[in-house]
Amino acid sequence: MENIEYGRSVGINKISAIFAIEDEDKEALEKELINWLILEGYKVSLIQDEMKILVIELT
Repeated sequence: MENIEYGRSVGINKISAIFAIEDEDKEALEKELINWLILEGYKVSLIQDEMKILVIELT
């Protein structure tokens, strides 16, 4: 969250994050994080490549 707020404060409008979670509950963690970001007003998209990449647009 600190990185998101920092990005917003310096004028960055899009942040990408790579999901590198090795946990049996990783799908639930990803879903919970994405839902929370959406509820906070962020526009998010999840790109499936070799790894999952979460793109967060700061409004």
